[in-house]
Amino acid sequence: MTTDHFKPALRNLVEADRGVLRRAIWRQRWKLGRIKRRTFGFGFAIFAVPLALGVAVSKSVPTPLPVACWFLLCGTLATRIYLGERKRTLAEIQRRENALRFNQAREFKIQSAEMVEFEELDDEGPCYPFQIENGSVLFIRGQAYSSSARFPNTDFSLVDIRDANGVCLEEVIHKRGQKLKPIRTISAKQKSAMMIPDHMSTVDGRLADIETLLVARNSH
Repeated sequence: MTTDHFKPALRNLVEADRGVLRRAIWRQRWKLGRIKRRTFGFGFAIFAVPLALGVAVSKSVPTPLPVACWFLLCGTLATRIYLGERKRTLAEIQRRENALRFNQAREFKIQSAEMVEFEELDDEGPCYPFQIENGSVLFIRGQAYSSSARFPNTDFSLVDIRDANGVCLEEVIHKRGQKLKPIRTISAKQKSAMMIPDHMSTVDGRLADIETLLVARNSH
């Protein structure tokens, strides 16, 4: 028994990939529009609320100098938070715009007629071993792979959209086949006794022997 990693193919972006990046850019621009309102709203709240409480408790109007100092402090804090959030958001927009120009994705094409489902353990996300050609079992696992109307699927691709530095910016699932139902489900209790391979790792063997394969790995 050996383990290996499923080999990807590098390719140019297709229109569906570009759509994912454009939507991500739109979301970041929408976020950018909210940052100013939320940040300075927060700044006004931390300025006004203590001031109002102080007036209510003391039943007197504070002198201008302490109010001005408190206003300056709150305004400075809000401005620093705003500029930091704005800088980070603009950087995320620029990275995705650069990825559109870089035009590269890493694609893992997967075809399978059989799949087993593991029950989640400690909110670690779904885990699906797929039987693939060459007599191996491929493991797909993580929070990004929740069951949907068309996933798991008999014919799908996992696509990493990357920037010029090779950093993955967006993960996409392209589904071409039919919804694939598990041939059986392994309980969380059974799963806890197994050593589950990493995402996109393979184990030599058959799904019919999955418990034996993974318990044997755990005993080594």
